[in-house]
Amino acid sequence: MQINKKLRNLRQMGARVAIRKLALGNRGKDMSLAKLIIYFILVIIGFVYLYPLLYMLSTSFKSLEDLINDGVKWLPTSLYLENYAQALEVMSFSETLWQTVALSLTPSLLQVGCCCLTGYAIARYNFPGKTPVIGLLVLTFVLPKQATMLPTYLLFKEYDIIGTIYAFVIPAALGQGLNAAIITLVFYQYFSQIHNSVIEAAKIDGCGHFGVFFHIALPGVTAAFIVSFLFSLVWYWNETYLTGLFVSATGLGNKQSMTTLLMELRDFEASYKLLYQGSETVNKLNEAIRMAGTMLCITPLLLIYFLLQRYFVQSVDMVGMKE
Repeated sequence: MQINKKLRNLRQMGARVAIRKLALGNRGKDMSLAKLIIYFILVIIGFVYLYPLLYMLSTSFKSLEDLINDGVKWLPTSLYLENYAQALEVMSFSETLWQTVALSLTPSLLQVGCCCLTGYAIARYNFPGKTPVIGLLVLTFVLPKQATMLPTYLLFKEYDIIGTIYAFVIPAALGQGLNAAIITLVFYQYFSQIHNSVIEAAKIDGCGHFGVFFHIALPGVTAAFIVSFLFSLVWYWNETYLTGLFVSATGLGNKQSMTTLLMELRDFEASYKLLYQGSETVNKLNEAIRMAGTMLCITPLLLIYFLLQRYFVQSVDMVGMKE
């Protein structure tokens, strides 16, 4: 009886060990059940995020015959490039792309530079009214832009910068660009982590205020710069409301001189009908041509994320910021 009992205990122990190895793996080397579940969940989440992109990419290469053919789902019968040719022409892609880059890159660089100085000043110096300043800074982010739209427009109109790039450049250079409060708080959080002993040692070695900023603070602020610049670039790139109101609007003596890819995508149908009005050699506007225009708008940002993905993820981890 005792031998049978011991055999049963050994079998139970062997079963528990087998289950434990299946669930947790063998010293982290084997594929465990927990890892399989995690990978399965990640694949599902990835598919949910990638589905719209894959759908757009597939549809943008479909001809009119493929669109009306119920048998063609994901893979078109052939790569129909005429959709992209028409979208490039309708959106004046080359010229519009450079204008979009100018309207996104210039304010982003100026905003990051100004917010870096502001965040450093708030983090490292004590001055009267510091707490109310931080409160006002947060308030500028909480306050919706629609609340300040009218006075801002009247101010820009008075200075005759409606319909010009200066409507974005000047506020960014003064630290009042798109979501500037977030960028300032990122730098504030980072500079607050610098130990006072490091700054005191630098001052003993002869560094002044600017020396401490350039030689102690800036060399380690690369992570915050990358995160702030990428977020700012995406915000300006995707902004259509303020772009249409301030930059692409007609002001006093100003014509519509600048536009962006997303502004052209917004007016894609009207531009297409105006360009190909009465043409019998070109297909009528359909979903495939719209998807081609959409892919042209998001491709530059996808390339930027692809090239800077490693630095972006590392920077987000370092500054603790989430999109």
